[in-house]
Amino acid sequence: MSLALRELKALRSEEIWQKGEIKEYYSRLSDILRRYISNRYGISSPELTTDETVRMLQKASVTTAGQMAVVKEVLSLSDMVKFAKYLPDSALHESCMDSAVSFVEETEASGCRSLIPRINLIRRKTETVPVHSPEGKMRKEGSMHNIVFENGWFLWFLLIIPLLVAHYIWRRERQMPR
Repeated sequence: MSLALRELKALRSEEIWQKGEIKEYYSRLSDILRRYISNRYGISSPELTTDETVRMLQKASVTTAGQMAVVKEVLSLSDMVKFAKYLPDSALHESCMDSAVSFVEETEASGCRSLIPRINLIRRKTETVPVHSPEGKMRKEGSMHNIVFENGWFLWFLLIIPLLVAHYIWRRERQMPR
């Protein structure tokens, strides 16, 4: 049993929403789910908004549409309780917990894990291959080798280092007496 499942089980057994601590319940529920997403997929969910977290999961293509819907539902409801003082029906409390538990169980069973930084070298044959674009549309690509960066910041990191090295060398050569 994973840490996230143990934490969810402990939260359920504490029965804090039954004691009227609804905001605490949803804060802890969303924290557990966000930490799980962060540890599992390398998406810093605790620092992101709910929409940003869902977009990052979608962009990384590590979850199904149904799993993303569960994440969005649980985190959005948690945000409404924490920030808008929304009081959901008591049936939603247990439903959110069940959804979070099923999300963790399903994604653990899938074995799909994102690496940080994740770089995929895509090799295609010479014939035209249909590819799904990020917008969900089909497009065709010919023979090529593509490097796809799952985290855009890593591309900038790789681009900036040679520039910094070149700048350092240029400055040192300018300062040296001839």
